[in-house]
Amino acid sequence: MRLGRIAAATLIVALVAFAGAVGAVSAESVDVQLHEDGDATVTFEWTYDFDADEERDAFVSLEQDEVAQDEFLDDFVGGIEAVADESADATGREMWVGDTAIELEDSGGSGVVRITVEWGSLAEADDGKLTLTEPFASGFETERLTVEAPEGYVIDSAEPEPTDTDERTATWSDVSLDGFEVVVISSEASEESLPGFGVVAALLSAVAVALVRR
Repeated sequence: MRLGRIAAATLIVALVAFAGAVGAVSAESVDVQLHEDGDATVTFEWTYDFDADEERDAFVSLEQDEVAQDEFLDDFVGGIEAVADESADATGREMWVGDTAIELEDSGGSGVVRITVEWGSLAEADDGKLTLTEPFASGFETERLTVEAPEGYVIDSAEPEPTDTDERTATWSDVSLDGFEVVVISSEASEESLPGFGVVAALLSAVAVALVRR
């Protein structure tokens, strides 16, 4: 049992180094699922490649060691809470960290560590419009960041330009996030804001009438 704890502790140290230090809230991949009220579910993910059987054994030990997982989670969440405080100061909006969870997945050749946090008031919410900036706008580093709009919302604008995007999701891969801002609006507001929509509708109606008369 003691050997298992040592292996798990060794892997935690390796993961921390691999992630770029837990205190810096660094992760290979970050997924932000926005909610209508501005809260968000944020998932941080690391992949640890197994170069030897001993490394996989250490990962398995960590999977089975809830105490070691709790220690890793507590350290990381402490960093998240510090970032939330800094972001609150920068935006003038109160933020908080709610429920947290850690998940480990062994895929055979590699292991995945995921930490999920509920981040209160991560985005500014204003009458069907969500604006997300901090902490991503100020030196935040990750290989991949994905922002997903709530159901019934669409992405209205995004800076810097995403490497991949669709109606509800934008992803940035291996790019600087300085000056980051994403604006999400409700689908209803998006339809109302279409430029010249009323004029286009009127023209289509006129054309339809002309065709009927012809």
